[in-house]
Amino acid sequence: EKFSLSSYSCYNVLVFLQILGNECPLSALSPFYYKNPELFGRLLIDSYPCRVGGELQWTYLSLPVILFNWLPSPSKLTTITLSHNLLEELPEALFQLSSLHELNAKHNRLKSLPPVTKWRLDQLRSLNFSFNSLTCNDVGDCGGEFKGGSLPSRRLSVNLTRESFLPRLWKVNLSHNQLNVFPAWICEVSSMAILDMKNNPVTRL
Repeated sequence: EKFSLSSYSCYNVLVFLQILGNECPLSALSPFYYKNPELFGRLLIDSYPCRVGGELQWTYLSLPVILFNWLPSPSKLTTITLSHNLLEELPEALFQLSSLHELNAKHNRLKSLPPVTKWRLDQLRSLNFSFNSLTCNDVGDCGGEFKGGSLPSRRLSVNLTRESFLPRLWKVNLSHNQLNVFPAWICEVSSMAILDMKNNPVTRL
């Protein structure tokens, strides 16, 4: 008889995973998300728990989406790696984790980012969105629109200044996307040391 996850309880599925171990990666269960997102989130947390030091690594799982309420103890997370999945967007609340040092979502299907005016990543050091499908039809369309004068001296909306916007961010990787201009928020990061924009169809600065 063909195996059907929908006929099993959360407990039975967890036991099934524990018996098979690495022979049954969670990516094989990703279609189950569409039937029961809450249960799938519980399976995800149980199978791939947060590591010591607040590191969460969910990679190569074919995840179609990430829900914020899936994250274990989000206020304590320092590193989140979501690379090599099928994500088209990230929850806005993910960009408000003040304890986060590193966010890696490379090799997904991201098409846009939450408005930068909603970002509260005060401790963020490294940001990697390479190998996605991020686009920019205009400067203000990459992660939200800025208000004020010409770059780079203009201030962000909602009273965010260059000194308070991502104050510790020093490394950004946006390579291998579909950006035709530099995102406006890049010019507002005063601590920037490394910026990778290669393999984008950039036509103007």
